Amino acid sequence: MKIKRKYYASFLILFLSKIVVFFWFSTYLNNNLEGSWIPIPTDDEGYLSSFDNFIEKGVWYYEHLEMEAPRVPGQSVSYAFFRYFVSKPTAINLLIIFQIAVYSVAFTILSQILSLALKKDYVFWLVIIVFSLDFYHSIWNHHVALAESLGNSYFVLCLSFFYLFITKQKTKHLLLTGIFASFCFFFKVTNFVVLGVIGGWLIYHLFKNKFSFKSIFKYALIFSIPFILLESIWVIRNYNATSKIIPLQQIKGFPIAVAPNTPSPMIECVSFIKSFGGNWVRWNLKSEMAWFNTDAYNKENDFTINQNINEIFPEWIFTDKLDSNYLLSAKVIWSNSQNKDISELERIKLEQKAATILSDFKNNIIDNHPFRYNVLSRFKCFKDFFFHSGTYYFPYSFSDSTFIEKAVKLSQSLLYWVIIILGFLGIIFFTFKKGTSPLLRILALLFFSFVILYCGIFRTNELRYNSTMYISLIVFAIYSITLVVQKKLIKHGV
Repeated sequence: MKIKRKYYASFLILFLSKIVVFFWFSTYLNNNLEGSWIPIPTDDEGYLSSFDNFIEKGVWYYEHLEMEAPRVPGQSVSYAFFRYFVSKPTAINLLIIFQIAVYSVAFTILSQILSLALKKDYVFWLVIIVFSLDFYHSIWNHHVALAESLGNSYFVLCLSFFYLFITKQKTKHLLLTGIFASFCFFFKVTNFVVLGVIGGWLIYHLFKNKFSFKSIFKYALIFSIPFILLESIWVIRNYNATSKIIPLQQIKGFPIAVAPNTPSPMIECVSFIKSFGGNWVRWNLKSEMAWFNTDAYNKENDFTINQNINEIFPEWIFTDKLDSNYLLSAKVIWSNSQNKDISELERIKLEQKAATILSDFKNNIIDNHPFRYNVLSRFKCFKDFFFHSGTYYFPYSFSDSTFIEKAVKLSQSLLYWVIIILGFLGIIFFTFKKGTSPLLRILALLFFSFVILYCGIFRTNELRYNSTMYISLIVFAIYSITLVVQKKLIKHGV
């Protein structure tokens, strides 16, 4: 009974702390949907609108880009579970509560698993306290048109049950691992990394412990069955809807998501910004990509963008021929191409002209700055991913805030940096330390796999993508604290 009370108490601490933060943050937001606690983006990239279309017209369809399978369906199905029975605003509100509840369950279970893995009872409450106080990771619970919240919660559940399988060898734990690993993928395609790392570690664990080939095949099949089943359903559904085999989703990335059939400026612009490690997220007001936004887009979204080209772009990307005025001309030409009053032929000509200029800048960096292009641009993405204030998501500015608001924001920035410093120290020095729990080693492998994927391959620094990696850093920060505590206790003969 005492054990049950511990779990109930920890769940309530997490749940109530996140509910309080959510409603506090929501008071700063300008709502655009009556009855909803949060504003909804004009373009949700199909996460919600695909099912809304199903409710209204009987077809699962993303009208903005004319797609039947814009995103893997995890977040949309979660929304559909509520939306089928209630209005859109109520469904959104219920989904937020559901996300916070699943988050609270997942991290309560993780707390227990970590206390078992590190063999220290106090770790349970230390994990609960850290995740209750930290806003940075749980902020994604406030978003329903993004898949981070439930995706991260299922990631945590996947890890927890996999650790139980490793230690107890029970088939039900492996089946649950496969289910939650599959859920991770169907919330965010890049979570194929989770399937790969967990699947690879499973095979490694079975070979290391000298299981027979028959047993290895059996366990591999048990892990894989949930994914095979869900993927089969998804592929068959997509084939019936489109007569095409779509194993993932139709939105392939930011450039194509915005302009799937056009030849150029968007794709070339993103490639140009990636070439020097810039930020290519147009709704990040400090990004290089935002500088290319049209006045109409900025007005529609109430964006205020710094238009000073010399403050936005690094000086070294320019040459005598490829100067700032030349880049500015690409922006103007691209903007003109989006004028609805021009002919299709004129639009194509302008797009090609803008794309050529942007391609010239990209090629100049590739040809004349190969080290910056191949190495430093990736390290810049890594730096931007982790080394910032940790409070960019706050709905108010520091300069215009009250004393209490400033204190909360500063405390969150301090907590973020403590986690970053201790997390990186832990992951660097203790991953290969003798006696380190396999759970921590798996988290480290996942961390570096995601770094390679996002920074090395995609060259992106969109901050929501580091939310999964941040879990690894929190766990290693907690591990670092336990080692310091243990050393102090030994020193004092306790």
